[in-house]
Amino acid sequence: MPHLPSLKERGSGMDKQHVVEVFLRILDSKITKTEESLVSLERQIQDAPGAMQSHSDTSKYQLGNVAQGIRERLQSMKRLRAIVQGIGTRKCRNLEHGAMFTILDLRRDHEECYFLLPEQGGDSIEVDGQEITFVSAQAPIVLAIAGRIPDDIFEFRGRRLQFVNVD
Repeated sequence: MPHLPSLKERGSGMDKQHVVEVFLRILDSKITKTEESLVSLERQIQDAPGAMQSHSDTSKYQLGNVAQGIRERLQSMKRLRAIVQGIGTRKCRNLEHGAMFTILDLRRDHEECYFLLPEQGGDSIEVDGQEITFVSAQAPIVLAIAGRIPDDIFEFRGRRLQFVNVD
Protein backbone atom coordinates (compact mmCIF):
# COMPACT_ATOMS: atom_id res chain seq x y z
CA MET A 1 0.00 0.00 0.00
CA PRO A 2 1.45 3.44 -0.90
CA HIS A 3 2.34 5.86 1.90
CA LEU A 4 -0.45 8.34 2.51
CA PRO A 5 0.89 11.75 3.57
CA SER A 6 0.11 12.76 7.11
CA LEU A 7 -1.70 15.97 7.97
CA LYS A 8 1.58 17.71 8.78
CA GLU A 9 3.19 16.47 5.55
CA ARG A 10 0.22 17.84 3.62
CA GLY A 11 0.72 21.23 5.26
CA SER A 12 -2.71 21.60 6.86
CA GLY A 13 -1.77 21.26 10.54
CA MET A 14 -4.07 22.97 13.03
CA ASP A 15 -2.71 25.23 15.78
CA LYS A 16 -3.89 23.58 19.00
CA GLN A 17 -3.54 26.78 21.05
CA HIS A 18 -5.80 28.60 18.60
CA VAL A 19 -8.39 25.80 18.79
CA VAL A 20 -8.34 25.98 22.60
CA GLU A 21 -8.73 29.77 22.54
CA VAL A 22 -11.70 29.63 20.16
CA PHE A 23 -13.35 26.85 22.17
CA LEU A 24 -12.93 28.81 25.42
CA ARG A 25 -14.44 31.95 23.86
CA ILE A 26 -17.47 29.95 22.71
CA LEU A 27 -17.76 28.22 26.07
CA ASP A 28 -17.53 31.59 27.86
CA SER A 29 -20.40 32.85 25.72
CA LYS A 30 -22.49 29.77 26.60
CA ILE A 31 -21.71 30.23 30.29
CA THR A 32 -22.77 33.88 30.16
CA LYS A 33 -26.03 33.06 28.37
CA THR A 34 -26.77 30.25 30.81
CA GLU A 35 -26.12 32.55 33.78
CA GLU A 36 -28.48 35.14 32.26
CA SER A 37 -31.15 32.46 31.77
CA LEU A 38 -30.77 31.37 35.37
CA VAL A 39 -31.18 34.95 36.67
CA SER A 40 -34.31 35.37 34.54
CA LEU A 41 -35.71 32.05 35.74
CA GLU A 42 -35.04 32.93 39.37
CA ARG A 43 -37.09 36.12 38.88
CA GLN A 44 -39.93 34.02 37.46
CA ILE A 45 -39.70 31.69 40.45
CA GLN A 46 -40.23 34.61 42.82
CA ASP A 47 -43.42 35.59 40.97
CA ALA A 48 -44.73 32.06 40.38
CA PRO A 49 -47.68 30.75 42.35
CA GLY A 50 -47.09 28.04 44.91
CA ALA A 51 -48.40 24.55 44.24
CA MET A 52 -51.42 25.18 46.45
CA GLN A 53 -52.29 28.45 44.71
CA SER A 54 -52.63 27.10 41.20
CA HIS A 55 -53.06 23.68 39.68
CA SER A 56 -52.71 24.73 36.04
CA ASP A 57 -49.78 27.14 36.10
CA THR A 58 -46.19 26.18 36.54
CA SER A 59 -45.45 26.21 40.25
CA LYS A 60 -42.45 27.47 42.17
CA TYR A 61 -41.50 23.85 42.78
CA GLN A 62 -41.49 22.97 39.07
CA LEU A 63 -39.52 26.08 38.15
CA GLY A 64 -37.14 25.35 41.00
CA ASN A 65 -36.43 21.94 39.49
CA VAL A 66 -35.68 23.58 36.13
CA ALA A 67 -33.39 26.09 37.85
CA GLN A 68 -31.54 23.28 39.60
CA GLY A 69 -30.91 21.59 36.25
CA ILE A 70 -29.57 24.84 34.84
CA ARG A 71 -27.30 25.31 37.88
CA GLU A 72 -25.90 21.79 37.40
CA ARG A 73 -25.30 22.45 33.69
CA LEU A 74 -23.60 25.75 34.56
CA GLN A 75 -21.31 24.03 37.08
CA SER A 76 -20.46 21.40 34.49
CA MET A 77 -19.59 24.03 31.87
CA LYS A 78 -17.40 25.92 34.35
CA ARG A 79 -15.65 22.70 35.33
CA LEU A 80 -15.05 21.89 31.65
CA ARG A 81 -13.68 25.39 31.09
CA ALA A 82 -11.18 24.98 33.92
CA ILE A 83 -10.10 21.59 32.60
CA VAL A 84 -9.63 22.79 29.01
CA GLN A 85 -7.77 25.88 30.18
CA GLY A 86 -5.53 23.62 32.25
CA ILE A 87 -4.89 21.32 29.30
CA GLY A 88 -3.57 24.23 27.26
CA THR A 89 -1.33 23.15 24.46
CA ARG A 90 0.46 20.27 26.09
CA LYS A 91 1.73 17.79 23.55
CA CYS A 92 -0.07 14.45 23.52
CA ARG A 93 1.43 11.28 22.11
CA ASN A 94 -1.58 9.10 22.81
CA LEU A 95 -5.33 9.48 22.89
CA GLU A 96 -5.74 11.25 26.21
CA HIS A 97 -7.68 14.24 27.48
CA GLY A 98 -6.49 17.26 25.56
CA ALA A 99 -5.39 15.30 22.52
CA MET A 100 -6.26 16.72 19.13
CA PHE A 101 -6.37 14.02 16.48
CA THR A 102 -7.15 13.71 12.81
CA ILE A 103 -8.91 11.01 10.83
CA LEU A 104 -8.84 10.84 7.04
CA ASP A 105 -11.82 9.39 5.17
CA LEU A 106 -9.99 7.59 2.39
CA ARG A 107 -12.94 7.33 0.01
CA ARG A 108 -13.83 11.02 0.19
CA ASP A 109 -10.28 12.29 0.84
CA HIS A 110 -11.73 14.35 3.68
CA GLU A 111 -10.06 15.09 7.01
CA GLU A 112 -11.98 15.10 10.27
CA CYS A 113 -10.38 16.79 13.28
CA TYR A 114 -11.29 15.94 16.86
CA PHE A 115 -10.38 17.24 20.30
CA LEU A 116 -10.67 14.77 23.17
CA LEU A 117 -12.34 16.15 26.31
CA PRO A 118 -12.79 14.43 29.67
CA GLU A 119 -16.55 15.05 29.49
CA GLN A 120 -19.28 16.83 27.53
CA GLY A 121 -18.26 16.10 23.98
CA GLY A 122 -20.52 16.69 21.04
CA ASP A 123 -19.90 20.32 20.16
CA SER A 124 -18.30 21.26 16.87
CA ILE A 125 -16.68 24.56 15.99
CA GLU A 126 -15.09 25.93 12.89
CA VAL A 127 -11.53 27.20 13.20
CA ASP A 128 -9.85 28.70 10.14
CA GLY A 129 -12.24 26.86 7.84
CA GLN A 130 -11.70 23.47 9.51
CA GLU A 131 -14.41 21.84 11.59
CA ILE A 132 -13.20 20.57 14.97
CA THR A 133 -15.46 18.17 16.85
CA PHE A 134 -15.07 17.89 20.60
CA VAL A 135 -15.58 14.32 21.81
CA SER A 136 -15.43 12.46 25.11
CA ALA A 137 -13.55 9.24 25.71
CA GLN A 138 -16.82 7.32 25.26
CA ALA A 139 -17.44 8.64 21.72
CA PRO A 140 -17.66 5.84 19.14
CA ILE A 141 -14.84 7.29 17.02
CA VAL A 142 -12.53 7.38 20.05
CA LEU A 143 -13.37 3.78 20.90
CA ALA A 144 -12.75 2.81 17.26
CA ILE A 145 -9.20 4.20 17.27
CA ALA A 146 -8.23 3.21 20.81
CA GLY A 147 -4.99 1.23 20.61
CA ARG A 148 -4.26 2.31 17.05
CA ILE A 149 -1.24 4.29 15.97
CA PRO A 150 -1.00 7.04 13.35
CA ASP A 151 -1.20 5.75 9.77
CA ASP A 152 -3.36 2.76 10.80
CA ILE A 153 -6.23 2.16 8.38
CA PHE A 154 -9.52 0.79 9.70
CA GLU A 155 -13.22 0.43 8.95
CA PHE A 156 -15.74 2.43 10.97
CA ARG A 157 -19.47 2.58 10.30
CA GLY A 158 -19.02 1.52 6.69
CA ARG A 159 -16.23 4.00 6.03
CA ARG A 160 -12.57 3.33 5.34
CA LEU A 161 -10.54 5.65 7.58
CA GLN A 162 -6.94 6.40 8.38
CA PHE A 163 -5.80 7.54 11.82
CA VAL A 164 -3.55 10.38 10.66
CA ASN A 165 -2.06 11.93 13.79
CA VAL A 166 -2.45 12.91 17.40
CA ASP A 167 -1.16 16.09 18.99
